[in-house]
Amino acid sequence: ADHVVLGSVLLPGTAFVELAVCAADQVGCGRVEELVIHTPLILSADDIANEPIDLQIVVAGAGNDRGRGFAVYSRAGADETWTQHATGTLAEASAEPPEADRSPTWPPDDAAPVEIDGFYDDLAAAGFGYGPAFRGLRAVWRHNDDVYADVTVPGTPASTEFGVHPAL
Repeated sequence: ADHVVLGSVLLPGTAFVELAVCAADQVGCGRVEELVIHTPLILSADDIANEPIDLQIVVAGAGNDRGRGFAVYSRAGADETWTQHATGTLAEASAEPPEADRSPTWPPDDAAPVEIDGFYDDLAAAGFGYGPAFRGLRAVWRHNDDVYADVTVPGTPASTEFGVHPAL
């Protein structure tokens, strides 16, 4: 309920990433290569309090490049039709991690701080309601076309239950 867009509670995009990572682990893939969210998963108060939502992740067989397509679906009950929310590709982990393109200092010494006072109030005015679980932005800097952010995951016990915390 801490992730509201235009009055609707949405499953955070990172929850789709978490589902894709779990699917990748199940089929022996080491990474999520691509994830596209097509339809948000809207959660009503009734869904949250009373009625579980069925989730289904369908993973295709390995292709010539050994990648696997996948799709994420939901339905509100056994008599409902499935709605596709996301698609993507799972792939084998590369033997070598990608080369990081990072400055030796973070943020770069010549990065300009960005004022964030009122940031969440401005988002709320635009229809994006973020409750306490999603209010981890601590500082922001700009450096050329790059934006650097210091984000803290709220320190609740539930924060350790995720591979990728939904607030990220």
